[in-house]
Amino acid sequence: SAPTGKKTQDSAISSQASQKLAESSKLEDQINLQHLVELMRVFHEADENGSDGLDIEEFRAAFGQILGKGKNDQQMAILFMKIDTNCDGTVDWDEFCTYMLLEYQEKDVMAGEKLPPFPYPLRVLHSSHRETISRITFLPNLNRRSHDCTGKSHDSDGQDWREVDGRILSVCKDGTLCFWKSNLTLQRVVTLECSRPKLAWVTDMVVLANVNRLLLSFTENCLSLYDLSSSATFERQVTVVGFPHCIISMDYWFDPKDFDHAVLVLGDTGGGVCAMEFLSATTSLFGVQTSSKQVSNLRVPFVQLLHHNSEATRIAYTPRVSPTPCMHTSQPLL
Repeated sequence: SAPTGKKTQDSAISSQASQKLAESSKLEDQINLQHLVELMRVFHEADENGSDGLDIEEFRAAFGQILGKGKNDQQMAILFMKIDTNCDGTVDWDEFCTYMLLEYQEKDVMAGEKLPPFPYPLRVLHSSHRETISRITFLPNLNRRSHDCTGKSHDSDGQDWREVDGRILSVCKDGTLCFWKSNLTLQRVVTLECSRPKLAWVTDMVVLANVNRLLLSFTENCLSLYDLSSSATFERQVTVVGFPHCIISMDYWFDPKDFDHAVLVLGDTGGGVCAMEFLSATTSLFGVQTSSKQVSNLRVPFVQLLHHNSEATRIAYTPRVSPTPCMHTSQPLL
């Protein structure tokens, strides 16, 4: 009989604990879908009777009937005051739904905040950067192959590509360039040489993956093109000088079906935008035969490129881009 008495006592304690937990939790947390359906019926009946909603006594009666007797009157009063946002002494169905919707949204936000920001443990990476990082980008290893329209390889129909692997590149403003493997292992560190190292800072960097080149912009109002094809050296091939303002943003695109076709877009501190279209990118960039191994550290004035468009390069420069709302003009916009 002793074990039976102990089991009965444990059940009573568990029942009391469950009851205290239910009482301590918010009343709105105890509402399920079936309760919502029944509450909607009660509110609609009040509307049909010409009432603007439920007053606090009707509210207590409805919730007590639907959620069960013994609910804390103080909790019901608190819930009523939370829902009655316009303080008119009544609660209608719209007010109730608005409150419940906000309550569930808050729960979703709080649940999301409990999730870790990263799925894996953080790793400490040791790098050679001592200044602000100007750009982090990806350098893909492109697998080039000939193909036809059926996808079969042959010799004459052009090139296709796919990214098979690659490296991550990071550069800071003092010209320190780091090459990382895909697993974020530091592979190589290069210190870029500027014409005036004490005054020039790196502002941006883009990868020209189709020609295996790297393009960096500097505060000297210039761009420098570097050859990545040689693992032993990191040679600067071309420097475009004399931009009206400092280039601070660059973007590069190339045609995956035709590596010769590429577009470079530049944005400067004066609000200007420059678009350069290369039609023979694999052999010529910025008016220079970059495919030649003899090309090294050539300087090309920007004005020369701008006023001498060739068959291989076309350039358009807008000195200052002013945003125009579409609603204020009938003219076509860029």
